[in-house]
Amino acid sequence: MSPSLLSYFGTRMKIHVMSVKGGDDYSILECYMPAGVTSGTHLHIEEEETIHLREGELELELLGQRSIIKAGDSIYLPKGAAHNLSNKGNVEARFFLVHSKGQFADFVNIVGRPLGIFPIPAMVRIEANELELLNHLGSMHQINYHSSPVNADNELIYM
Repeated sequence: MSPSLLSYFGTRMKIHVMSVKGGDDYSILECYMPAGVTSGTHLHIEEEETIHLREGELELELLGQRSIIKAGDSIYLPKGAAHNLSNKGNVEARFFLVHSKGQFADFVNIVGRPLGIFPIPAMVRIEANELELLNHLGSMHQINYHSSPVNADNELIYM
């Protein structure tokens, strides 16, 4: 059975591996981030994250420093490191996320919106009280958002 396609803040995600039990948990997500979309600054309190960029280009803001990630690059993010991914290019970026404990995949599975047969994410404005709710849900998975995800027009987005 192929993984479900979910919309998570305008980025399409497939969860390939979710919280494998037995020793250390981990998860693997395949992500498709359209041009002009950003993840919003966030951190994973208890998870390490590795980004493997397959196609496109992303700007990574990590601990206040900005760098460009290109196709073929892999980046390690330690737990607790505030970061933001932005696709400032003209083409969709395709990348894999590997999380050391699998909590982020569980979170995406809960708050992501199933895309079904029309794999185009909706971009709907997120209100301040929804960001509070998102952080409340995130706290159960050790994820904390510092800023909201936005689209190319700098409009706040949700599922």
